[in-house]
Amino acid sequence: MAFFARLADGRTGIYRADPHLLPHFNTPIVAAVGQTIRIPILVSAESQSYQLRLAGGTPAGVHLVRTTRSGRPIVALVWTPTPTQGSHTYRITLRASAKQPYDLADTTTLIIRVR
Repeated sequence: MAFFARLADGRTGIYRADPHLLPHFNTPIVAAVGQTIRIPILVSAESQSYQLRLAGGTPAGVHLVRTTRSGRPIVALVWTPTPTQGSHTYRITLRASAKQPYDLADTTTLIIRVR
């Protein structure tokens, strides 16, 4: 879908309207205690200017690492579950926002089962 917009600086144009900045995960991810998981998250913002953050309630040790893949910026969610985090299911929520060329925001939740 596309739309016509006039930006704050007076420029006009046709912009792609993608309501999803983040991928949506339909299947739970299985992790093992002591083994690092790295989940690449491709942010589909037209602009390279976006913010991605973890929501509150995220398990200890989960962090985001910015990198590139095939020249495109990606963020990887990285986590090594500890023995005290085993045998649980965690919901990890990511929030993304992009300001250019127009304001977008999106949220996605990953379900990670630790064995």
